[in-house]
Amino acid sequence: MSAAELYRAYLLWLRGGAPRGPRRLFDFPAGDRDVFENERFVVNRLFFLIPHDFGGKMRCFFFFEENVFRKDRRGDLTLVRSSLHLPRWARGGGRYIFRNRLPFSCK
Repeated sequence: MSAAELYRAYLLWLRGGAPRGPRRLFDFPAGDRDVFENERFVVNRLFFLIPHDFGGKMRCFFFFEENVFRKDRRGDLTLVRSSLHLPRWARGGGRYIFRNRLPFSCK
């Protein structure tokens, strides 16, 4: 997903609310996690939550940046690819309302 596509999804999610600028979406990192690692590669995800008040109800737009790194013999990392993603449950521009539990693990 391109940065422009991500911003369009954010605008759809807002449904007419006052938007933040495209670069401001990256002001709210919420977590950083290595989701895969072997002797050659590391896959890291940087998670973002953008808060917005919808008439007294706080909601967050959620997306993540996935970064793939190649490891050299010393373990030093070189960025190979970076991509932006919406989680599966948030695709389609709809709002996801959290009830009692988050639909993903924060461990």
